[in-house]
Amino acid sequence: MLELDNIETLVISRRRELGERLGKDEVVTSVQYRTLLNKLRNKTNTYKRKKTEMEQLKAEQQILERTLELLEERFEQIKEANQNEGRGVIEIDRLNGAAINSVNQRPKTAKPDTTDVEGLKRMVKQIGEQINARRDEVTRLNAEIESFHLENKAKNERFYSLKAELDALEENSLKERRESEEKIEAIERKLVEARKELERSNSEMQRHKWLLENSSSAEQAEYALQQLERQRNDCTQQITHLERELANLAGRTDLAEQTLMWQNLLQMFELKLQLKRNVKKDEPKPWGDRRSVF
Repeated sequence: MLELDNIETLVISRRRELGERLGKDEVVTSVQYRTLLNKLRNKTNTYKRKKTEMEQLKAEQQILERTLELLEERFEQIKEANQNEGRGVIEIDRLNGAAINSVNQRPKTAKPDTTDVEGLKRMVKQIGEQINARRDEVTRLNAEIESFHLENKAKNERFYSLKAELDALEENSLKERRESEEKIEAIERKLVEARKELERSNSEMQRHKWLLENSSSAEQAEYALQQLERQRNDCTQQITHLERELANLAGRTDLAEQTLMWQNLLQMFELKLQLKRNVKKDEPKPWGDRRSVF
């Protein structure tokens, strides 16, 4: 113990002499110097590691922000495509939250001002959650659109097939109506001519009857009378035939009414379509489109 005290006293004396010689109050020993050097190296390594980590986080943040911009553009493209195809689009508030809103309010391409690593980690995590939510939303929208198309494909095909059939029927009906009107006009003209011919035949027959009664040649008068009677019968039969044909045309179902019936049927399907659209718009869905169904 006495030897240790002597050594410590000697060390203190040596340090005092060295301090007086160097003009310093404190003198650092080699052990203390190595200890301080190791601490400084550790702090330097820690600083370099954190700096590298912070640079990686900044780069990741920029990548995530650019990814978010691309998702936004894709989102708008899908929305615009749905609107161009005549589908309804229901908008809702996207991703509420004070933290995410604060991220959205920042410039998308600006570098973060803070050097807080933990803050950057939280910010990157929030942006990643937002991107995942947007990606899930787009995936859900595509699935809903595909499911809706498959569900209503047969109904839509039936609707458009019925519409095409109605258009063809309307065109044929108008064509048949024009042809019928032309045919009726021709029959009416023939009927007028036949009635005039019948009147002329009756007049001739009356005249030949008078000639028969007052003629010296009974055989010639009888022959002429028979000819006139045949002409009158032919005219009568022709008039009867024309009147019957005219009555048949008049008794047919009006083609315009038939066309109107099909038009009303199409309007009924279109009304069902509109009602279904309104029902779909009122459903609590995220956002998307709803096609016409009936």
